[in-house]
Amino acid sequence: MKSIHFLFIAFFIITNLGAVALYNSAVTKYVSKAEDEGKRKEILVRMTEEVIKRLSAEDFATPYQEWESEHISISPLSDRLNINYVGRNIFRKTRLGETLKANTSIEQLQDYRDKNGLSLNISFYDDFIDFEEYPDIFGVYGWANKKQLDVFAGERLKQYINEDDYFPYINTESMLNCNYIDAFLLECILSYPDYKITGFRAKAKTIIERREQHYIQEDELRRILKVANTNPVYDYLGTITWFWEINAADSKGGCRTIIARLPAKDNEEKEYRVYEQRFY
Repeated sequence: MKSIHFLFIAFFIITNLGAVALYNSAVTKYVSKAEDEGKRKEILVRMTEEVIKRLSAEDFATPYQEWESEHISISPLSDRLNINYVGRNIFRKTRLGETLKANTSIEQLQDYRDKNGLSLNISFYDDFIDFEEYPDIFGVYGWANKKQLDVFAGERLKQYINEDDYFPYINTESMLNCNYIDAFLLECILSYPDYKITGFRAKAKTIIERREQHYIQEDELRRILKVANTNPVYDYLGTITWFWEINAADSKGGCRTIIARLPAKDNEEKEYRVYEQRFY
């Protein structure tokens, strides 16, 4: 792979997952008393690994928010449209165009992206998107679905990938988890006229209501939408979050880790890898 920061430069497989009990009071005591910097970092990493272990088990019968504690916070990152990859039609044909700043256009954003490349810094697009009004619509983490990937953005991405099939960076998986997607973005996607989803507002409302009660699984999502399995809406909507942010912290600082789930290939078991990790 070429050396560029927004790809998996520092990917390594998570092994030897710790048996740290996140919610055991002993952990809190252990962290607070760790004076040695190396030991502190080791503890923070082990706490992070325990979260990865939970995510790998996909125990969403218990909401991930309940896994959090005084020293652990967890955030889904990839259930927003990746601003690096999104094409123009969804801006033109839905209310997503309202997220653009006055006197700007999706064409201008695309030209800027084509000229300057892709970025893991969301502020890269500050001149085009009203992030203050729409803070939860766009992000910079997430795989690209090859059917929805903007052509020019796809060519940019491929320049940085030294692999024949561009997997996993470009794949056919649903990009966004219906359990965490912003309500406005959910309705924009369901309203896309080419998808011909009848009663899209009611269906968006049903998804919002159901996910407040329990974690929506794939079969339930399809029963709600009532469209063919080949409908392109499933390029966007699914039930998997691909990128997560985990913050493990104590009174002296913390460890911020971005992890990515690899799409399944050839019946492989699910696998999470570290995408970024830094101490602060």
